[in-house]
Amino acid sequence: MGQYTLFGALGSPYTLKMRAVLRYKRLPFILKHAIRGMQNPTHGSAEIAHVKPLVIPVLKDTEGRFHVDSTPMIGWLDVKHPQRAVSPADPVQRFLDLLLEDFADEWVTKLVFRYRWATQRDQQFCADFLVFDNGTKGRTNIERVAESFSERQIARMDFVGCADENAPVLESSFLELIDALNSIVIDQPFVFGQRPGRGDFALYGQLMELATDPTPSEIFRENAPFAWRWLSHMDDAGAVESPVDDAGSATRLHAGTVRLLALCGSLYLPFLRGNAEALSAGQETFETQWLGKVFKQAPFKYQLKCLRLLAAEYQDLNGNEQAQVKLYLGESAAQILAR
Repeated sequence: MGQYTLFGALGSPYTLKMRAVLRYKRLPFILKHAIRGMQNPTHGSAEIAHVKPLVIPVLKDTEGRFHVDSTPMIGWLDVKHPQRAVSPADPVQRFLDLLLEDFADEWVTKLVFRYRWATQRDQQFCADFLVFDNGTKGRTNIERVAESFSERQIARMDFVGCADENAPVLESSFLELIDALNSIVIDQPFVFGQRPGRGDFALYGQLMELATDPTPSEIFRENAPFAWRWLSHMDDAGAVESPVDDAGSATRLHAGTVRLLALCGSLYLPFLRGNAEALSAGQETFETQWLGKVFKQAPFKYQLKCLRLLAAEYQDLNGNEQAQVKLYLGESAAQILAR
């Protein structure tokens, strides 16, 4: 077996996600730092300059081909190396796991961005370590580049839905997420039982950043200490030995898992619907509500792609399987997927 190369950055939740997947699958690989917008030829940036779209992480396979986007990467790796598959075999559980992955990738990343760039304390800490990771040397150089990088990220806060007006929704969803996860990992190793799935790795990637940054790390440790520690277990699950035939069942889910899925159904899917409707109507912004709190953002085409993928997967389920999904997500969420 040849060696894979993962181009990314430790400050990228998707890089951590894919590194953990490669470790779990026991595949030989190396990680090369490559931060978009901060080119450094001594790292991996120059090697992936030709990749389109150039978003990290980028995976170079054993035959020299380059792959982007962590969700299809996992699917491709499961086909290539099925002996330690990440996607569950049970159709309902597989769909719910895919939804949880998408929720982590597209919603929990907002929590990372919000906490990372909302306060001066976090701005300085995070900008400094991101620039340091890129190989910039010398205190003066680090601070100079970090200041410019921080300004660029802060300027994007409103655009990506992380403005102050959205703080109540973002912060409340963070607390609900980590409390539910905390209750799960006290009783079982992974969200759906004895084997990690897409959702575990996606949540790990985002939450590991939150567990590292100053303000969210304090909130995390105080409110969900076992989930905070669980991240260290997820960092390298290569030692996990799960029965090959342990497909799991979507009919016997932990109460905390049910809470996570309810969060997807009540918060994330309505957000995706609002985004899709805004794009269709040509709106510059859209609003959704969760627990009486308003969330406002500019629409994104990629998140329309996410909704279409989830809807297609849902519609591939048979009637009984869709009925099980409805039990966890709610009727209104199921209607969003059925469109």
